[in-house]
Amino acid sequence: MQKNDLQIFPNAILISALQEQWKPKAWRDEYLELLMLESPGQRWWNAGVSKWGMICVISWLLSFQVVGF
Repeated sequence: MQKNDLQIFPNAILISALQEQWKPKAWRDEYLELLMLESPGQRWWNAGVSKWGMICVISWLLSFQVVGF
């Protein structure tokens, strides 16, 4: 991910926090919604839902389901 030419790696942030036994003093659940920490898959899903709606995206995904699995 990039923001203003600064690369941000969410996994590296998480690994560093776990290694340093990070304990936030002022945690807010909104931090989990930061766009800079969104995975490429989540960005794809959100874009599809905003453009075509949840039902269309789910129907499209289900159309790839292979019979017999």
